[in-house]
Amino acid sequence: MELASGVTIIVGPTGVGKTAFAHAKAQAYGAPILSADSRQIYRHMSIGTAAPSLRLRREVDYYFVQTLSPDAAYSAYDFAEDALQLTSQLLSEGHERVLIVGGSMLYIQALLFRMDPIPSVPAAVRTEVWELFQEKGLAPIREELRQVDPLYLDRVDPNNHRRLIRALEVYRSTGRAFSSFHTGCLRDLPFPVQVMALEREREVLYDRINRRVEEMLAEGLVAEAQALLPYRDRNALRTIGYKECFAYLDGKITLEECKRLIQKNTRVFARQQLRFFQKLPGVQVIRLDKVHAFEV
Repeated sequence: MELASGVTIIVGPTGVGKTAFAHAKAQAYGAPILSADSRQIYRHMSIGTAAPSLRLRREVDYYFVQTLSPDAAYSAYDFAEDALQLTSQLLSEGHERVLIVGGSMLYIQALLFRMDPIPSVPAAVRTEVWELFQEKGLAPIREELRQVDPLYLDRVDPNNHRRLIRALEVYRSTGRAFSSFHTGCLRDLPFPVQVMALEREREVLYDRINRRVEEMLAEGLVAEAQALLPYRDRNALRTIGYKECFAYLDGKITLEECKRLIQKNTRVFARQQLRFFQKLPGVQVIRLDKVHAFEV
């Protein structure tokens, strides 16, 4: 499975095997990897984000892995600007190939499509919208977006609470519809780009997700979440795995229920990722369960 020279963007749902696939390719081609994972970029979250291990990072040059504090604000726009600048630098230094690997839909969207800079959302606004969601669910958030940004509401999965919350946060802090920041036009990049979307049979993917959650809990996910309690209201921690652990630590659910919810919510998120990545322009779908080991 040959990689083109230039930039290869490798995407796929959580648990599909992006890290192993990309790492093998990076070693074969002597290519660096830029992580396009909006949570792996934060420190102290290695278990919950399945960040590349220290061993892997000694074998291949990784960027955007565990570089920010959990309380740091960092947007998809910030990532796109930083990643594209670094990619140009790495190619100019003599790398024939650069891999960009991750499953964060907004990060990939910002990489491939032009968008206006989105201002940072004040912490008070984030807390306000998150508390609204926790107290009343998605209904009032959808209704407000229906009034102020119907275009975005028509495009987004109506049950994707993270994206709906983000859209309302941006509107409340800027007075501008979130959809207005996305131009919908592909970037005119100064290097060739190849996009690969990794997939597996749905039941195989779900089984991998379920087993990975069990492994994370065995490795100490709850203890990791406990150490991150001072940051629980930060955007970095409002994510699958940590929010369920926080509920367990608060005594609201049992550990078994915590595990079940992480597995369920991760499977739902994986379905959203699959739909998104299948629609990327020029994407090449790679079915890992139909690829022989020597081809990977």
